[in-house]
Amino acid sequence: MEEKKNTYNYHLDKTVLLLFGITILVFSSLFIYKFYSQEECTLVQFKSESKDYRAESFIRFTDYTVGAESWEWQFGDSTAVQTERNPYHTFSKPGKYDVRLTVNGSCEIIKTIQIKEKIFVLDSTKLPVFTAPKIVTVGDKVTVIDSTKDANTWEWRFGETASVNSYERKAEYTYKESGLKTISLVVNGDLKHIGKQKIKVLPKPEKKERIEKIISSAPLDEDIKYKPELSIVKNTDTIVEEKKKKVPHITEANFAQKLVDISDEKITLEALKPYMCGSLDIPIIVNKKKENLLVFCQKISGKNITVKKLKIIRDEESKCITNILVSVNLGWF
Repeated sequence: MEEKKNTYNYHLDKTVLLLFGITILVFSSLFIYKFYSQEECTLVQFKSESKDYRAESFIRFTDYTVGAESWEWQFGDSTAVQTERNPYHTFSKPGKYDVRLTVNGSCEIIKTIQIKEKIFVLDSTKLPVFTAPKIVTVGDKVTVIDSTKDANTWEWRFGETASVNSYERKAEYTYKESGLKTISLVVNGDLKHIGKQKIKVLPKPEKKERIEKIISSAPLDEDIKYKPELSIVKNTDTIVEEKKKKVPHITEANFAQKLVDISDEKITLEALKPYMCGSLDIPIIVNKKKENLLVFCQKISGKNITVKKLKIIRDEESKCITNILVSVNLGWF
């Protein structure tokens, strides 16, 4: 019996073959184009340069990418994108910023930079302008007037409390305590430019009657180890001649005040000469210690003293002061 053979005819339409070939050609071309046009992104590099990397200071950014043709700089502070190769940029506030550089539209690199606080530079032209006395006494009224241009508000502080003492252009204040104080003025709320001036407040002088009362109630020479001795530095003829002259009289209270004035540098030692027949080289007992008047006055000059007791010894004939007994408050005694 003869077997029957099945014959299969495979037929492909020419249009299908043509379309298939075109598709392969297109995809091959795209693959080859992308392969040869791909950028090497790992080589994107840039650096930044600045003197101190502070707010509002200029920073230069420089790109070193080989083959770069376009640039997009984003500085992380919401400012506009810059497209030049080596731009300059300033950051308005301190902080950390991520700087992103995109090269040729696809390759990018990100670097973080730290921006420090801006250094404050005092502008002396913005300081308040006013004058104040250098020395006052406790209880005296101090008056100050501001002459700052375009000033609208004022805050005066006179150094005795932390609170504001006056909000007016012309301010008045009475000090209650002695010492070195600072008058400060803030104009238009500008706390960075505060005007300051030093003022020395002297203690209120004691009444003369109080000194006289102390002198009369207790003898000053009690328990004093050294008795005052007359120190003669001139020849006898000169002393006799000066004794003939009329010596002005001064009370013990007034003499005590002159010692205080010498310590405050209001008068000089020469102011005492008329009461001593012209000789300042006389003994003085200070707090029970023997001193020389000339040396003593040099020591107290420029210092604050308080005379508690004072007694004057005069020559019976000429009335010149020959010896002094005094009790004072002084840090170095």
